[in-house]
Amino acid sequence: MGRNCAQVSPVTASQVAEFSFCSRAYGLRCEGHRPRSERLGGGLNYHRAHGERVVAAEAFGRAGRALILVAGLLALVLVALALAGLGGGR
Repeated sequence: MGRNCAQVSPVTASQVAEFSFCSRAYGLRCEGHRPRSERLGGGLNYHRAHGERVVAAEAFGRAGRALILVAGLLALVLVALALAGLGGGR
C-alpha cells in the first residue's frame, strides 16, 4: 500500500480489516512505513502456497466437470445406439 490511503478509492475489504485490527498500523502503512517482522515472510509464504493450492483445486474441479460431461455424452450415445438396435446383443 505504500501510498497515501486517502487517495485510494474505493476502500477495499482488506483495508477495512487492517484498520479494524490496528488503526495505528494502518496509518503507518498509509504513510509508507513497512513492517519489519520476521514472521511477515512466513505469512507471505503461507498465503502464496495457499493461493497455489486454490488454483490447483480449481483446475481439478474444472477437469472433473469436463469428465462428467464426457461421461454424460458417452451415456447418451450408448442409449441412442441401444435404442437404434446398433448396440449389439440382438
